[in-house]
Amino acid sequence: MKKSSLFLLLTGFVYAGCTDETPSVLQDNVELSVTQTRSIQTVYTSSDKDVCFGASLKYDDGQESDVAINASHSLLEVHEGLPPTSKMWFHVGTADGMTVNWSGSKHYDDGVDPSVSLNDNNIAVEVHRGISKTISKKLVKKGWLRYYTFSSYYKMWYHVGVLNGTKMKWGSSVSYSKGEEPDVALNNKGYCVEVHRSDNNLFYCIGKVNTNKKRIDFKNAVRFTTSASEPKVAINNNDKVVSLYYKTGGKIYCRAGQIKGDYNSISWGNEYYLGKGDKCDVALSDAGNVISTYVLNGQLYQITGVLNGSNKRISWGTSTLFDKGTYIYEQRKLIYPAVAIASDASLAVQVHTGRSLSQAPNLEYSTSLFLDRMNWMNEAGLGNKKIKQICLPGSHDSGTFSISTSSDKITWDNGTYQDESKLANSVAAPFAKTQDQTILEQLKSGTRFFDFRPYYKGTGDRIYASHMLVGESFKKMLNDVRIFMNSTKGEIVVLNISHFTNFDNSDYSNPNLNTCVQNHTVLARMINNYLGHYLYKNTSHVSLGNLSYNQIVSQNSRSSKVIVIYKKVSGLSNSFYSENGFFTSGEANIYDNYANTINYKEMRIDQLSKLKQYSGSNQLFLLSWTLTVNFDNVDTAAKSLASMLMSRDMSGLSNICNMELGSFMAKDGSPYWINVLLTDYVERSRATDCAILLNCN
Repeated sequence: MKKSSLFLLLTGFVYAGCTDETPSVLQDNVELSVTQTRSIQTVYTSSDKDVCFGASLKYDDGQESDVAINASHSLLEVHEGLPPTSKMWFHVGTADGMTVNWSGSKHYDDGVDPSVSLNDNNIAVEVHRGISKTISKKLVKKGWLRYYTFSSYYKMWYHVGVLNGTKMKWGSSVSYSKGEEPDVALNNKGYCVEVHRSDNNLFYCIGKVNTNKKRIDFKNAVRFTTSASEPKVAINNNDKVVSLYYKTGGKIYCRAGQIKGDYNSISWGNEYYLGKGDKCDVALSDAGNVISTYVLNGQLYQITGVLNGSNKRISWGTSTLFDKGTYIYEQRKLIYPAVAIASDASLAVQVHTGRSLSQAPNLEYSTSLFLDRMNWMNEAGLGNKKIKQICLPGSHDSGTFSISTSSDKITWDNGTYQDESKLANSVAAPFAKTQDQTILEQLKSGTRFFDFRPYYKGTGDRIYASHMLVGESFKKMLNDVRIFMNSTKGEIVVLNISHFTNFDNSDYSNPNLNTCVQNHTVLARMINNYLGHYLYKNTSHVSLGNLSYNQIVSQNSRSSKVIVIYKKVSGLSNSFYSENGFFTSGEANIYDNYANTINYKEMRIDQLSKLKQYSGSNQLFLLSWTLTVNFDNVDTAAKSLASMLMSRDMSGLSNICNMELGSFMAKDGSPYWINVLLTDYVERSRATDCAILLNCN
C-alpha cells in the first residue's frame, strides 16, 4: 500500500526521548555497520528482511513524483510535468519480475505536490495543492472603527479513482482544506489519513472513502506537531499510522500511532528525533515492515525497520546508499524520492526525480523484493534441485573494493610492473575497482558466486586480490567468508579462483623464490585453514552441475558450504586438487565468455546470443553482465576514457547495464537456464532478486 513516512538514516538501534541532544538514529556517512572482526568466533547477525533498490531506470520526464503499489503488484504513479506548466500526470504500471511495464502518461489535473495511494481493492486517492493562492478578507470592528484584514492561502484538492486493469478512472477534483504539502495514505477498509502543513503547523485528517460517489468524508483537521514542514504519512490495514516530517535545520522527526476505534482521531506515540537528511518518504506493510528513502548530499539512501505497535516505536536497521545518480552523477541532484510497499510486503518500489545541469528533470524508478538476502538459499526451497537448475548472483572481480589511487601496482618477481599497471594510478584505479562492498557485505546482499583473482606479492603468504592494481588481502576475504559460514545454515558459496598473477617463478636465477607448486600450495593451505570443514570437497570428481542442493548442504544438517573452483594450472598435479578438495575448472564446466565492450547494446546482444546457444547444454552458463574497458585497443581505450570522464569511476559505467538487468531478465533471460548472474557493483544490479525470481520459476 501507499506509503508511510518514518526515519531517515540509521545505525541499527532505537533510543528514547525527543530532544536534539538525543543520539541520531540516522548515520551521517555511507559506511555499513557490519562485523569486520577477524575472528573465527565472529558471528554476523542478519538484520532480517530489507530492500535493495539498486540503480534506477528512467521512465518519463517530469518532477515531484509519488508512487503506490498493491498486493496484486499494480502500480499507480503521479507527478508534475516539466516547468513552466503546472499540469499533473499519472502512469499505471504492472510489475513484471524486477521491472515495471508502464502505460503512457495521462494528464488528470493541474496543481503541484501530488501524492497518491492505492489499496488492494484497486481504489485510489490522490491529493495535491492548488496552483494559486486564494485571497480572503475579514471585516474587523473596533468601536466606531471599521476595516478589512486580508489573508491568503492555498487550497488542497483530492481525487478518488478506480483502477481497472491498466485503465484508471478518476472522479472530479474536490477542494477539502486549506494548506500546503499534502500527503495521503489509504487502507483496504476505505479509511485514509491525510497530512499537510498550514503556516508552521502540521495537521492530519481522517477520511472515509465513498467509492460510488468518488467522495471522501473528511473529519476536522487536527494539529499534531508544530514548527515543522514536509509531512509524510503511511497507514496499513491494521490502522497503524506513521508520519515523518522536518524541523529547523533539516532535522527529521517521527511519530507512530494507531487510529482509534471511532475513526475520529489517532492515538500518537511520542515524537522523536531521527537525524539529518532531506526529502524522505516512507512505506508501511500490514506486518509492520517500514521502508524509507531519503536524500543525503545529493545521493539516495534506503533503510528498513519494524514497527512495534504497542510502544509506537520503530526498530531501524542500517541505511545504505542505493543510487548515486546516473552517468554524470557529480552534476546530478537526486530529489523528491517516494517509496511504496505492497500490503503483504511482497514487492517494494521507489521513484524519484533526477536533475542535471544539462538535462531536463526526469523520472526514475526501481523495484525490490522484501526479504532476508543473507539467508535466501536456506529459505528458497531448493531441495533436490541440481546446481545446473539453480541461479547464483555473482560478483565480478570481487576483491577490488579496497582499490584506490593509492593502491600498490602489480609487479613481477624481478620488480618490473605488469603492463596494465604502467598506467598512472589516477587513471587505472577507476577502471580497476568494480565493487564497493566488502566480501561480507556482498554475501549479506545475497551474492553467492565470487570471482577471486590472486596476486602473489613476493614472499610468505602475502596474497591479494588484483585487477590492474592490488586489492584486498586474501586472508581478510576468506575470513569474511568464514564469518558468513559461522552465521548461516543452508547457504552455498562458490569461490571461482583464477587469473593467477606472479605464481609462476619466471626468474630462475633467484633460487630464493618459491616454485609455482610452492606458491599454489601456500594459497591452498590458506583456503583450508580459513574455511576448514565448511569446504565441500569434490572427492568423487563429479561435475558440479550434477550435484544437488541437498547433497551439498547435507540434507539433515543443512550446514552452509563453500565450493572452491580452482583453475587448472600447468604444473599442478591432479592430487593437488583432490587433496585440497577443489573442483577443477573442467569439473565445474562453466561457460564464461564476456562481451569485452563498453557498449551496452553490444554487450546485451552478445550475451543473449551466447545464452541461447549454450543454455541447457552440459555446461553451467555464466551471464557476464559487465561492460569492459580494453586497453589493448587504442580506439576502444580512448572511448572508454571519454566514458569514464563522464562518470569518474566504473560504477557510472556499470550503472548503464545494471539498471537494465531486471528488464533483460523479464523480457529475454527468464526462458533460459542462467546459472550465474555476474555483475559489477552487485548492490546496484539487483542480481540477487533477479536470481531468486528465476529460481522460483
